[in-house]
Amino acid sequence: MWSRIGFLGILAYFHVGAGLLLKNRAVNDAPLVIVDVYYEALCPDSVDFIVKQLYPTMQSIGHIANVSLIPYGFATETFVDGQWVFKCQHGPKECKANIIQSCAIHFLDPGPGSYLHRVKDTVPKEIEFVNCMESSEDPSTAGPKCAKKQRIKYGPISACAKGSEGNYLQHIMAQKTEALNPQPGFIPWINFNGAHTEANQDRALQDLTGLVCDLYTGEKPSQCKKEI
Repeated sequence: MWSRIGFLGILAYFHVGAGLLLKNRAVNDAPLVIVDVYYEALCPDSVDFIVKQLYPTMQSIGHIANVSLIPYGFATETFVDGQWVFKCQHGPKECKANIIQSCAIHFLDPGPGSYLHRVKDTVPKEIEFVNCMESSEDPSTAGPKCAKKQRIKYGPISACAKGSEGNYLQHIMAQKTEALNPQPGFIPWINFNGAHTEANQDRALQDLTGLVCDLYTGEKPSQCKKEI
């Protein structure tokens, strides 16, 4: 049988170990860089940013960033007969793709508090999905193919996009975009840690990885050091 001294020793060992773990986490943890991307699904500049800047950044240093995607841009909305009617800068196909992506983001995003935002070498599912759509010849029809590639069910996303839920979710994206101050003068419009500056906007379009590395206040990942 275990002696009382032996049992207390084991408890003390785990207590000290847990304390050191928490201490190390407190030292190494830092706030994630918050990145809000306001974009349009068929906008060439949005496509270029997502495919060439955002996705590679998430592949390399995604664990130090918390990215929110807001597909709406310069669209407009009107409430008609109990639902929102959207008009998009690049036509009906863009509205369709925006709504599909709004639904995918709703179903796939685990939320800012999820441990997944801290996992290295793991791109969030909603960003994988949106990048796949944006990389396609016609993003408005790429949903099923991209869902299959990620081994996720497209049925709920499709039902959402065709129904009242998708209509409401796209209205939420409209509200988020229209609440911006200053209002976007260019799409994609990119905010960092809740604020917009011309300098950050311009750099993000050319070197998002380097910018996120510079904005992160914790210990820089090795990938950041390669950017120097």
